[in-house]
Amino acid sequence: MIKLEIFEPALCCSTGVCGPSANDDLMMITSLVTTVNTIDGYEAVRYNLSGDTQAFVNNENVTAILQEKQSEALPITLVNGEVKKTGEYPTLEEISDYMEVKFVMAGSSDKECCGGSNEDCCGGSDSGCC
Repeated sequence: MIKLEIFEPALCCSTGVCGPSANDDLMMITSLVTTVNTIDGYEAVRYNLSGDTQAFVNNENVTAILQEKQSEALPITLVNGEVKKTGEYPTLEEISDYMEVKFVMAGSSDKECCGGSNEDCCGGSDSGCC
């Protein structure tokens, strides 16, 4: 099982659609987490500082980073407990590297994914793309 964990700053909502303008990073992360959780052998979890405080306290790596860098370190991305990135959300390319699955944006013209077709990349296929 490959587990992606993202420890985020206090957010009013996880989607990024709060306020007058949407946050593209949050919208991508929200979609990615949903997608990852549909793939056997993979799990993705987001922890919001305001609602999941105990998750921050219980993770020694996250606690140590926050003691050193404070809130500037957020978001913190871990894969299987190993810190991969701090201070900003990972890109799709970085997450693909971390999780050894190629993630592409919907509607992408990435011809490497799904045998040259982006139809149903994750839907039970063994292509290694989502």
